[in-house]
Amino acid sequence: MVNSHYFIAKDYLRAFDLKNLFHKYVVIYSQLYYPDGNEPLSNKDRHELTVKLEEAMNEISLQVLKMKDTNPASVGSKKTTLPVVNGVKQTREYRTAN
Repeated sequence: MVNSHYFIAKDYLRAFDLKNLFHKYVVIYSQLYYPDGNEPLSNKDRHELTVKLEEAMNEISLQVLKMKDTNPASVGSKKTTLPVVNGVKQTREYRTAN
């Protein structure tokens, strides 16, 4: 819970951009699968909307990766403070010495 608050507070502008990208995705999705009017979409229109939909999804994924990139410092510091590897090496050296 604390991490989620930090995630949004630290990356407020990115979260706002993510919200806008999601709205863009929803608009394109609704145009593709729920077209206005009684006429079905042509193959060219469907293809263009599908490409735009994939681009919007890629932008969303990139934005989420950028948001996740800013937080690994706190996770990484916990991993570096654990001296597990050194303890195992000392144990093996001690056993070989006997």
